[in-house]
Amino acid sequence: MTINEIAPTSMPDPLAEFNTWTSSPEAADEMIAESAARCPVGHSDQVDGFHVLLKYDDVKKASKDYHTYSIAPGCFRPAAPPGALTPLDVDPPAHVPWRKIYSELTNAMTPARLEESIIGEVNDVIDGFERSGEVDLVSEFATEIPLRAICIAMGVDKKYSGEFRTRSEALFKGVGDPVELVRLQSNFLDLMLEIMEERRGLGGDEYIDKVADFTIEGQPLNRQQLSIALVTPIPPGFETTISGLSSLLFQVLSRPDVRQRLTDDPELIPLAVEESLRLRPPVFGFYRRATKDVELHGVPIQKDEDVYLCYTAANRDPEVFPNPLDFDIDRDHSGRQRHLAFGHGPHLCPGAPLARMEMRVALEVLLRRLPDIELVDPTRPAKYHFTGSESLQMVDLPARFSPSSTRTG
Repeated sequence: MTINEIAPTSMPDPLAEFNTWTSSPEAADEMIAESAARCPVGHSDQVDGFHVLLKYDDVKKASKDYHTYSIAPGCFRPAAPPGALTPLDVDPPAHVPWRKIYSELTNAMTPARLEESIIGEVNDVIDGFERSGEVDLVSEFATEIPLRAICIAMGVDKKYSGEFRTRSEALFKGVGDPVELVRLQSNFLDLMLEIMEERRGLGGDEYIDKVADFTIEGQPLNRQQLSIALVTPIPPGFETTISGLSSLLFQVLSRPDVRQRLTDDPELIPLAVEESLRLRPPVFGFYRRATKDVELHGVPIQKDEDVYLCYTAANRDPEVFPNPLDFDIDRDHSGRQRHLAFGHGPHLCPGAPLARMEMRVALEVLLRRLPDIELVDPTRPAKYHFTGSESLQMVDLPARFSPSSTRTG
């Protein structure tokens, strides 16, 4: 008899205590690794109990099969109150109009359209700290780029950048409190409506201008729908890109040989972006709810039971990614080896192309401008925390380099 055969009845599931409200990212990594070695489907007793899908193929299939694994009542647990629900929390066809709206904000053509502007912002950020010879790459760099990028993508004038930042950061911190989040969303919407009204009649073609003319079933957007169009994209677009960029910087700068390869050949940077997203996806996982009784790998999942699609475990499935804990920029990320950091199926993150471009450009400019940049302690493991929305943020990433006053050329 194998351990997989006796584990379900005689041994507690390693994931029994798992949930991102109380587990640290380090503990969660250990739990999923131990559970995946025993059974493809784990189970947590937390937040009313839920199954955990750990295999790449299962997570990918469930992400696409909304008939069996519905996203309602939302991708978080505890579930958000009705006033806080977003297009993330509904299945097709209800979410289709919102996908069309968000495609005006970010789509496959957005990176090329915005890249030069983003490069300018990255250079501006580096200008702000290059004389000091030291920087926290999380708070002073990785946090700055996504905030500036989303302002550009939305068409928010720079004169509003200070207030946009203040309300964005408040929104970001409130993600873990659904009731407070509703209040913060309303506060942010007031600012966005003020900007929209100021631009009305100017003939602009930015996203914020287009929202004024959006309709659903022939009707103009009401206040709640305007909040979904103008405010809802900000936390995921802001939060996940900060996480993704921070992880990329850690993975590259903690490996001098990798850093040198990318410095010598920037064309390899997109490969590093993909490998970093695979190894440490910004979102640990999302919840679904079974719409009918199913059985997966011999594990019964009953109708109305919650299921957690663990992207981190899927991206480290050794059957798909050999030596999954290695950071390998030569890894194949095509076809079945394509990671699930941005999800899959109808709820695939619409901002993925923009996030990839931001990460690529930020690293490329940083290595070009500060070629000798290094981590203060390259042997220190990255420190993460869960934010309350299933995503992870790096705590800090101190780095040092030759100050601009001592560099030549």
